[in-house]
Amino acid sequence: MVLMMARIRAAITKLAWSGMAAAESEEAGVELQNYFSNANTTGGHAFVNITAPLEGNATAATAALNNGETCTMIYVFDTTQAMQECCGCPLTADGLLSLDITLQLAPAPVGSSTSGILRDGSIRILSTTASVPPAAWLRDGSAIPPEVGCDTANNVCCDPTGAYNGLARLGVLTPGSELVAWGQHIQTTQTTEDEFQVAPAEPSDYAGLPEACAGIVAGASGGGVCLCAIPTPTPTATPTATATPTATATATATATATATATATATATVTPTAVPPGPLTSASNDNTTAGAAELPLDVPNLSRVGDFIFATVVLQTGGSGVGNPAGGLTVSTPSGWNLILKTTAGVASNIQMDTYWKVAAAGDPGSTYTWSFSGGATDSIALASGGISDYVGVNTASPIENSSGGQNASSLSIVAPSVTTTQKTVS
Repeated sequence: MVLMMARIRAAITKLAWSGMAAAESEEAGVELQNYFSNANTTGGHAFVNITAPLEGNATAATAALNNGETCTMIYVFDTTQAMQECCGCPLTADGLLSLDITLQLAPAPVGSSTSGILRDGSIRILSTTASVPPAAWLRDGSAIPPEVGCDTANNVCCDPTGAYNGLARLGVLTPGSELVAWGQHIQTTQTTEDEFQVAPAEPSDYAGLPEACAGIVAGASGGGVCLCAIPTPTPTATPTATATPTATATATATATATATATATATATVTPTAVPPGPLTSASNDNTTAGAAELPLDVPNLSRVGDFIFATVVLQTGGSGVGNPAGGLTVSTPSGWNLILKTTAGVASNIQMDTYWKVAAAGDPGSTYTWSFSGGATDSIALASGGISDYVGVNTASPIENSSGGQNASSLSIVAPSVTTTQKTVS
C-alpha cells in the first residue's frame, strides 16, 4: 500500500485546467482529458477514439442496459479554458467512437477568442448513465436539439446540458461506466497519439460543465455544438443542357376539347404516436397509526396532459367485523376519478383504492391529500400510497377495463384478469 501511494503521488501532473490535478494511475475513468493541436489547418486530420471497455447485461429490462449503453459527454475548450462546443454521444459496451477533431469536435466554436476558428485547446469527457429516451422531447412535440445524440435502436439519448427537455429536476448528471480514450495531435512533421488522462475535478464537473454547455448552445445561433456523426452532404443536381425546339408552321384542324373529370388524391397525414409507458413515480412514507389523512406527491417530471395514476392502501388495526377497513369513508382530492375500490372480503381490515387524473397546470411536484373518516379511523394502523406518471395514454378515455380481488395470505399472489381491446393509433 505504501509503495502504491508513493507511485500515485509521483505520477500526479499539473494540467492546464483550473483547480485540477490528474494522475495516470488508472487506464480507464469517468472523467478524462487531453489536448488537441492544429485543428482546422492544412496539416491533416487528427482523431479522438473513445471506447467503453465493459459488457452489457443480457438480463436487463431495457435495450440500453442490455447493450451496456453509456453517454459520452464531450466538452471542447480553447487555450483560455473557455468552453467552445459540447455534445453528447451514446456508446455501447465495447463500442468505439472515432471523432474527427476538425470536422466533428471543433467545427463551430462560439467564443470571440477563437476568431471563428478553433485550432488548439483541450477536450474534457464525462461518462454518464444513459436512461432518457427520445420520448422526453417527442412527447410534447419538441425537436431533439443538435447537441443531443440519440441511439434509436436502444431508445436512449445523451444531453450534455443535463436538461433533457425540462427534466433537469433530476439534478446533475450521474457518472456512468468507465471509458478509455486516445487523442491524436498534429505536429510540425508528424502526428502523435497518446491516452486521455483520468482527471477528476474538484469541485465535480458533473454540475458545472452541463450548465456551461447549456449557456453556449442557448445563445450560439447554430454554433457551439460538436457532432457525434459527420453530416452527409446533400447531392447537388448537375444542370443539363436542353435543346430549343424550332417552330414549324403546320395547318392543323382544331378540335373542341372535352373536359374530363379527374380524381384527385388527398394525402392524409398520419401522426406519429409516442409509445405509451411509465415515465416516473413517487410515493410518500406510510402514515403513523391513527392518522386521518395521507398526502401523496405528483412526480416532478410530470407534464401537463400526462396520465397520472394513484393508489391508496389502508389497513385498520383490528380484524373481523369489528374493524373493517371497508367501513371507512375515503375523501378523494378534487380532480381525481375513482377507478376501483377493493377490499379483501366483507369483514377485512385491508382496502385498496385506485384513481386517475389528467395532469393540469400546477400539478407537477404538488401534493394531493386523501382523508379518512368513519368509526375505524382511530384504529388505522397503516396508510400508504403512490402516484405514477404515464405518457402516450388516451386521456379522453384512459380506463378501458378494471378488476380487483382478494387473495389468501400467501407468498404467491394471482392478479385477476381483464379483457382489453387492441386499438390502433392513426
